[in-house]
Amino acid sequence: MKLRDVAKSLLAEKKVDVVIGYEERLGVVSPFFAETPEDAGKLVFNDRCVNNLTVYLLDPELKGKKAGIVVKGCDSRALIELIKQNQVKRDDVYAIGVCCSGVKDDKKGSRLLYKCGICRYPNPLVYDVLLNDKIDIKAAKVVEDDYSDISEIEKMSYSGRREFWKKEFDKCVKCFACRNVCPVCYCKNCVLEDESMVSKSGDVWMFHLTRAFHVTGRCVSCGECERVCPAGIPLTKLYRKLEKEIKNKFNYESGINAGDSLPLTTINPGSKEKE
Repeated sequence: MKLRDVAKSLLAEKKVDVVIGYEERLGVVSPFFAETPEDAGKLVFNDRCVNNLTVYLLDPELKGKKAGIVVKGCDSRALIELIKQNQVKRDDVYAIGVCCSGVKDDKKGSRLLYKCGICRYPNPLVYDVLLNDKIDIKAAKVVEDDYSDISEIEKMSYSGRREFWKKEFDKCVKCFACRNVCPVCYCKNCVLEDESMVSKSGDVWMFHLTRAFHVTGRCVSCGECERVCPAGIPLTKLYRKLEKEIKNKFNYESGINAGDSLPLTTINPGSKEKE
């Protein structure tokens, strides 16, 4: 397998200190840290490699080390965003790109994940080596993002939308899985850990809306928050709405170009918005 060969070479030649990828054990695919050329022989990539591995780049134990990392299209967007936000140095990462036709979660059957049905970036946007041929966007019928997946909620009345999200948020147990798995939730001191938000009796609306607005302009639609939610809350739809608003108002999409200015933290003196 080319992935194993590339990882083995990187580790043997000490070009990286670790390769973050996937392994399959007892029929289950999970994240794996290969630290030796021998470890590289355990790496796999298939349609069950669901995790966005870039969240591991924020691990303090990787400080001062160079990491190789397997990135799908959505993962590469997260990597770009982390570089843009000065959370990861590009020189400290060796991106192993894989073109992806969609993934499925072992725990949720054989259907592709929701995020794969709305994905417009099956090919990595940043990589040092690409392991397979790029997917022909037209042949794969990847359509322009029309946000039709959230139109049903948008058509609801204010009270209808409120009732919809109340029903969903009432399921929340505040396990922090959504926050913990998110690659762009990198604050060392998280406001969500304030006692008024952490306790189950705290305002669950405040918890979710604070996190939603916090990742606005940074979310890359990797779908990890929704995938790990034990309550099955459709969080992707919430973040997709905010993504749509940012795109319409600022003509901006996160995780596409490391050189793009951040829409909510950049002031343009000549903009009419300041008026």
